[in-house]
Amino acid sequence: MNFLALIIALLVRQSRGVPATLDRSTPWWRWLAWCRRQVSGEVLQLLMAVALPALLLAWLLAAIDTLLFGLPWLALATWLLLFSFGRGDFQADLRRYRDLCAEGNAEGAWLHAQAAFNARGDLPAEDFVALQWEVEKRLCYEGYQRWFAVVFWFLLLGPAGGLAYRLLQWFGREVESDTTRRARYLLDWVPVQLLALAFALAGDFVRSRAPLTEGLLSPRLDHAAWLGELALAAAGQGPAPRAGAEAALRVDALSDLLSRSKVAWLAVVALLTILA
Repeated sequence: MNFLALIIALLVRQSRGVPATLDRSTPWWRWLAWCRRQVSGEVLQLLMAVALPALLLAWLLAAIDTLLFGLPWLALATWLLLFSFGRGDFQADLRRYRDLCAEGNAEGAWLHAQAAFNARGDLPAEDFVALQWEVEKRLCYEGYQRWFAVVFWFLLLGPAGGLAYRLLQWFGREVESDTTRRARYLLDWVPVQLLALAFALAGDFVRSRAPLTEGLLSPRLDHAAWLGELALAAAGQGPAPRAGAEAALRVDALSDLLSRSKVAWLAVVALLTILA
């Protein structure tokens, strides 16, 4: 049933885009605001804002599992997965950034990247190489956390697992702390390794072998930077980004690599589902 919910969610997302209701007006954001006002301690806030909603929905899903041949469960699981994919349209944001680069609008591209990909805003505006590298690693990580990580936890722990991952990502952007960063690092570790392997297999394995091996042997790596470096190697791109049309071509190469890796993941998941 998890795989069926995944396929339905992907079809809905492909045909109708991202649900417009997934914004800060959702009840969870009000619940987070209440937790931050009323609950003391970062760990307790994290448990209340992330773990509690996921556990309640896991209980609800278990309660309706056999109701009406599982159709209510399937509908709720599909909706939760769409919710867990996050707000906004990553592909549309990617195309917009690519078009701005192709037009030579470096300032517009950078401002868009800060809003769409959570890129750092403290880099010098005249250092385009640093800006482009920041964007490239952020868009690789955004592509990962918008789809790959959610699907991993959805398939491993059910709809509540995908939801918990998304809520943790949102919580981490509102509450920056060592506790939150450690929690995100732990939840990211396994799916990041799997995506890195998919990058290497779906791209240039020879060029990506060195960064892949280095990352696998490093217990405390920066996931965003590692995925960016590995993706560029797998996509056959050099380490020094350039402005204008060349930057747009690099974005195209990274987007194609993410798409190929997504297809590889779906093929593996389908095969495991059949064998199970």
